[in-house]
Amino acid sequence: MTPVMTASGVSLNLYAERTASDGVCWFLVFNYQRSSAITRSLAIPQSPTSQSHYHLSDAGVPLSDITSTRWHCTSSRHARIIHFKNSQSAPREIARSGNGAGNTRAQWNDHSVLYDDHTGYLPAHADAAYDDATTADWSHAFYKGSTYHWNLYESPDNHYECDDTVRSQSSHTTLHQIWVALALQ
Repeated sequence: MTPVMTASGVSLNLYAERTASDGVCWFLVFNYQRSSAITRSLAIPQSPTSQSHYHLSDAGVPLSDITSTRWHCTSSRHARIIHFKNSQSAPREIARSGNGAGNTRAQWNDHSVLYDDHTGYLPAHADAAYDDATTADWSHAFYKGSTYHWNLYESPDNHYECDDTVRSQSSHTTLHQIWVALALQ
């Protein structure tokens, strides 16, 4: 855990890692590895193996303190990896608060920067984005209808999807992570 002070003066203690390819220090705010039904926990992820998420808005972090987001997911159903960064307002707000209001397809497939290990169809092939004020961080933040989804949605069908679509309960595993880069003091 790394203690940080954001540019607006909010003190946080977050799990951090620096990517070698771009040198950015990323802070983990959403981390779920799904191998069966999971229970969501609203708490700061302590490591890349913890099962939790934290809305930085609950700590008073303004959107202006989040300079970029990093999205990563894998699935045992295929070998593709989604791994990219994006500094558009909707992805930053989803990572900050879970609020997807104003989310558009163009913010994902027109403005995402792919990492070298990215092999997925999303976000480039997204033809829609969930424009919702409550659950966009795990429910269809960006997707290609009935084909490729970013989804961690517990419903009667349990949609745990990473660059695919699964319409029923399945034994596959997924890992979904959202990281943020912060403007610091």
